[in-house]
Formats: sequence, C-alpha cells, structure tokens
Amino acid sequence: MHEHQSRCFDRNTFRRVSAREFARLAGTSAKRVLALWQAWNRLAAEGVVPPAMALQPGTDVELPDAKQYPFYGENGYYRSLDGRSISP
Repeated sequence: MHEHQSRCFDRNTFRRVSAREFARLAGTSAKRVLALWQAWNRLAAEGVVPPAMALQPGTDVELPDAKQYPFYGENGYYRSLDGRSISP
C-alpha cells in the first residue's frame, strides 16, 4: 500500500510525503487519508478514475456520477475500516 502524496515546494517541484504528513497538513487523520486512498483505487480498479499513483499535481479528473458509483454509504467505495490497518 502506498502511503505518500505529493507536496509542492515551488511551482514545478514536488516531493512525496507520508500519509501522516499529508493528514497533518490537511487537518485530518492518516487513517482517513488511507481509507480515501483505497476507495479511490477501488474505483480505479474498475476503470472509473485513473489510479492515484498516476495522478500529477494540477491534473483535473472528471468525477463519476455519484448515483452510479457511490463513494459513501452502504454500497460506497469508501470504507472507514480500511484505515485501521496502520499503526497509531
């Protein structure tokens, strides 16, 4: 599982940061970041969106119809339990 996101240092330079660092900067938990990461990649596995690792900063992605591909809810792609696999 990949636990890194990109961080901008200037207009053209990016480096990867851990899920924990990304979460700290975003004001959320690393567990939530990883659960969202896995949900995105579930959609990518079905060809609905590009894989997270293929995305580049500044890339626009057309999001799928929420009724056809629900992100949250009983049949949604997001599962909060996914984030529990990382240590505190």
